[in-house]
Amino acid sequence: GADRLSTIVNWEDRKTCVLFGDAAGAMIISASDNASQQCLFQKLNSDGGMGEALYVPRCEQDIPEGGKEGFNGKYDTLQMNGREVYKFAVNALKECVSEALEHTGLTHEDIKMVVPHQSNIRMLKTAWKKLGFPDDKIYINIDRFGNTSAASIGLCMHELTDQGKLNEG
Repeated sequence: GADRLSTIVNWEDRKTCVLFGDAAGAMIISASDNASQQCLFQKLNSDGGMGEALYVPRCEQDIPEGGKEGFNGKYDTLQMNGREVYKFAVNALKECVSEALEHTGLTHEDIKMVVPHQSNIRMLKTAWKKLGFPDDKIYINIDRFGNTSAASIGLCMHELTDQGKLNEG
C-alpha cells in the first residue's frame, strides 16, 4: 500500500494536517504446509456509511449533506469529523480483535503482538484498554510517522523485522 496524504491535507487545518503522513509498504506472504505458519483468521471490512465523516470534496456537489457543518472551506483537501471517526475506529478495532480471538479460540496470553492500522494513537490506546490487553502487545509507530493509511501495516512489519521482533513462523 502507498499513500501521499500530504497532497490532500489542508496545511492550515491543524485538526487534520498533523495526523497524516506519506509512506509505502509491502509484504510478501506465501503458502506454507507448516501449520505454525498458516493464517488463522482474516477479515476484510468496509463501511461506506461513514462517508460524511471523512471525505475529500472536489466541488460543492461532493460535500455530503451531513458533512457540510464540518467543511473547512477548501476543496481538494481532507475533511474529517474527528469525533465520529474516533468512535467508529475504536469500536471497529475492538470488534475485530475480539472476533479474531473468538474465531481462533486464542486468548490474550497466546498473542505476542497485534499490529493494527495506525489510525490515531488515542484511538489505539482506548481500544486497547477496552480489550484488556497489556500495552506491550500492541505495536505503535504513529507517533513517528503519522497515519500512513494503506502503508501503515507494511511499515510496522518492516520495523518489527528490523528490531528482531518478527520472526519466521
